[in-house]
Amino acid sequence: MALDIKAVNLVSFPYSRISYSDSRAELALEQVKNTGANYVTIPITFFQDYKNSTYSYNAVNPFITDTGVNETPSEKDIAHIVTKAKELGLKVILQFHALINQPNWPDSRIIGDDWAPKNAEWWVKRYTENAMPYVKIAAKLDVEIISLGHNFFTAGHYEYDWKKMANAIRQEFKGKLTYSAAFGDEDRQTGFWESLDYVGVFPKFKSTTAESLQEEVTEFARVLTYMNKLWKLPVLVTRVAGCNLYGGVSQSALFRAVYEGMKSLPFVQGVVFGDWVADILYKQDESSNVQGTPAEAAITALFGGQGGQVTRPQGNVDYRLNCPCGKVAARS
Repeated sequence: MALDIKAVNLVSFPYSRISYSDSRAELALEQVKNTGANYVTIPITFFQDYKNSTYSYNAVNPFITDTGVNETPSEKDIAHIVTKAKELGLKVILQFHALINQPNWPDSRIIGDDWAPKNAEWWVKRYTENAMPYVKIAAKLDVEIISLGHNFFTAGHYEYDWKKMANAIRQEFKGKLTYSAAFGDEDRQTGFWESLDYVGVFPKFKSTTAESLQEEVTEFARVLTYMNKLWKLPVLVTRVAGCNLYGGVSQSALFRAVYEGMKSLPFVQGVVFGDWVADILYKQDESSNVQGTPAEAAITALFGGQGGQVTRPQGNVDYRLNCPCGKVAARS
């Protein structure tokens, strides 16, 4: 059984230094289309100054690091890349996120570690205010799906406040809603799925052999089956990513194992692969980027694309993708 949603996660700020309005980002999106993907995920990241802050913001005065720019994609940039995706016949998922504004980000899972309940209410209210201009763009441009957040382990406890955010978005947006929860803990503790249209879960596998990877995929499928039965909702696998130095298991093997494990589950509607840098000049390195790697060919085979390469302009890449990758070379 083929999956309905075959998506790639296209990343710009703060993971790279190329905006979604840049011609190099447009060409990268065209290359995504060549894989046979029918959806593209566009992440939008807000920032806050420390983990227990209740004030997140649209970063416009960024840290510029060797791994990217701590800046939120502008409304203009998002409108531009969504319009381009629609011209190419791609459907769109917008995914909101927040990070701590430091040169090397702490994990978003620690945001709110020491909050009192009222702090969570204030934080989600401000986070919602940041999101709403992009929600209006999504409504205007007929975006299909919005993901309320990604990998907020601590903040994800506060289901009442997330339900309020979902209700606020539905006042402006008539598409589908989901949230991207980490497999293994956040998926089970997050209790606001009933306010959404999909259960969204992403795996963070640690396997170093094909055998252990298959065991993890089997357990992942078991948990997704439980979530589907509990919440009576279809499931999206919201991000499958692994570094090119993935400790012995290649990105290609990771993608194939997850896709094969998911396509036999009738309640799984789709899968998102990547990170795919929104820069056609970006090449294979040790990061989680898939563009120009053997994993790009693997995605194309899984998605049934025609392949082919867009014409690349002249130029150089003077940054590296922000990615907490290991240092052990993967097998091809």
